[in-house]
Amino acid sequence: MCFRCYFKAGLAIFATALFSLACVLSIFKLHKSYMFSKQYNQLKKIEQRLGMHGSLAPKRYRYRELKKITWSFREKLGKGGFGTVYKGCLSDSRLVAVKILHNLTSNAEQFLNEVASISRTSHVNVVNLLGFCFEGPKQALIYEYMPNGSLDSYIYSDDATTLGWEKLYEIAIGIARGLEYLL
Repeated sequence: MCFRCYFKAGLAIFATALFSLACVLSIFKLHKSYMFSKQYNQLKKIEQRLGMHGSLAPKRYRYRELKKITWSFREKLGKGGFGTVYKGCLSDSRLVAVKILHNLTSNAEQFLNEVASISRTSHVNVVNLLGFCFEGPKQALIYEYMPNGSLDSYIYSDDATTLGWEKLYEIAIGIARGLEYLL
């Protein structure tokens, strides 16, 4: 075969490969765009529903704002089954607990419906939800900060009786009232 034939064959293979790559990238971009618009539409619907709660509606934060609020997740308060909790400070100097959620299987609508229902809960024995973050897999809940720590740190300590039986009874009654309110 002559050089010209090799050149034409190579050029044809290169053009086919380039066209195939362009097709794959286009399909990927269309899929990503579709998924983004679907998630965006879900968020808009839920945010409209949250907006009906007026001033009681939790604020939506961006993930980069959470990094700023928590000083890049520097001070860890605890860890649970669904995520890790970090101490943070809002721009109005209020201290908050930011729970970064991990390994969730719920979709956007389920997550934001839960945010809406939690935000309507207001009781002296239930910690208030101040905000949330939902950016695809990056999900978080922002609660008011409890300066004395969480209740479980006192109840499940090695020496739970340091609270005294009277105090433990008051705590049990408070929990019962909170649960009664939620039902």
